[in-house]
Amino acid sequence: MRGWGNMDRIKGGWLLLGASVLGLLLLTGALYPPKSISAYSVDAKTWDDLRAVRTAADEPLLAELTFNDYALWQDAATGRYYYSLIENDPNAYDPPVTWRGSGGEVRLAVQETGITPEGIAAGQPLHMMAYNDTSYSVYEVACTTLPLMDIRYRKSDPPVDAEKWLGDDSYIFLFDNRAQATKRMLRSIGVTHMRGATTL
Repeated sequence: MRGWGNMDRIKGGWLLLGASVLGLLLLTGALYPPKSISAYSVDAKTWDDLRAVRTAADEPLLAELTFNDYALWQDAATGRYYYSLIENDPNAYDPPVTWRGSGGEVRLAVQETGITPEGIAAGQPLHMMAYNDTSYSVYEVACTTLPLMDIRYRKSDPPVDAEKWLGDDSYIFLFDNRAQATKRMLRSIGVTHMRGATTL
């Protein structure tokens, strides 16, 4: 009897462990991998219908947008996102997408044009809409087959009215989209020299 009691405890432990792992997978979404952007594609009529019954949000509905497991950079002034297609990646033109809303449940819609080589060559951005039951926000995603560079100043943009060395006041971020890149996201400290209308 004592042996059976030990066996029951062992089985119970394994069941508890299995339930915990399953719960963790559900919470992290591992059992439900992200859908590609084409899964959220809508035609022009559906796009207009979504907007017609909602009002433009006072504040952006998206807090973060991720393609292919990389958070997209966003221009703080325009709200435009930037997406660099990874070279030779089979999902580059239809990447898995995840997002984080700024509050409450936020859904996503993508104009049916999608990402195409022709659209990239013509400089046409991808149009996306984040929406909830009452409001919406529209976003542009600029798509490129080139690497991306982002320069961020620690405090504010440097003055342009005088020649001045500003020191290590900025960070330079590089997203390396080459197929052979061993690291996608690179960061270094930047030094800015303002001289007239030219930044070196």
